[in-house]
Amino acid sequence: KLSEHLLELSDLFYQDSQFSKASQLYTNFSSFYPGSEKQEYALYRAIISSFACTLSYERDQTKTEETAGLTEAFLLQDHFVTHRDEVKQIQLQCYEKLASSECNVCSYYIERNKFPAAEK
Repeated sequence: KLSEHLLELSDLFYQDSQFSKASQLYTNFSSFYPGSEKQEYALYRAIISSFACTLSYERDQTKTEETAGLTEAFLLQDHFVTHRDEVKQIQLQCYEKLASSECNVCSYYIERNKFPAAEK
């Protein structure tokens, strides 16, 4: 019963566009109930919710890194096939955003002639 209620609560937060809370609860469901038949659904929704919380490439990319980690965990599961293509697309978008962020940081330092910092 508890697993059903946790998933219902997650869905409510998702429907109410409270993606941060929804992502956390879906992730918790995935961790607490790894053998559940709703595991794929919960992890997929965690990814969607987490991706909705990512910021533009000029800002902090912590949530983008978390989302990329969730996509990797999803794609490692060979039996998760229903949402595989969409998760791959989200993963690609996360990697593109992370790369853009790194390029933005490098550009910032290069424009200020701080080459050692840009190198790092």
